[in-house]
Amino acid sequence: MKVFVSWSGGKDSSLALHRALKMGLEVGCLFSMLNEDGLRSRSHSIERGILESQALALGIPLIFGRATWETYEEEFKRIAGKLKIEGYGGGVFGDINLSEHRHWVERVCGEVGIKAFEPLWGEKYENLLSEFFNNGFEAIIINVKADLISGEWLGKP
Repeated sequence: MKVFVSWSGGKDSSLALHRALKMGLEVGCLFSMLNEDGLRSRSHSIERGILESQALALGIPLIFGRATWETYEEEFKRIAGKLKIEGYGGGVFGDINLSEHRHWVERVCGEVGIKAFEPLWGEKYENLLSEFFNNGFEAIIINVKADLISGEWLGKP
């Protein structure tokens, strides 16, 4: 089945992509939602250029939507519906334990007529981190919550 991967640029979406490929799914593109000015990701505020560099390194096309939080669902369904018309049968998401988001993903994908895949769902975070690094992934810190972690960590593995 041809799918898109909901791409945040982080370790969870990377591992979800890895698992989707191991499941035999055909990943046709990555899909990232940007903020209304189109410069940063809506979810983690990652710069658009970083997301583009990741997609280029992976050799997978990247498509973008643009939305406010108020228009997010409408824009998501518009793009997912367009992908369905282009032959996509599902979307892959990196959710682990946020039930509210899982229900949202399943509902909106169902409304569009595609299947939602959640290959990381319900797993222990420690096990996922081990799998991530044991499979040769590398991570570089590009965003921090300043109230929790010092900015000196930016750019470090």
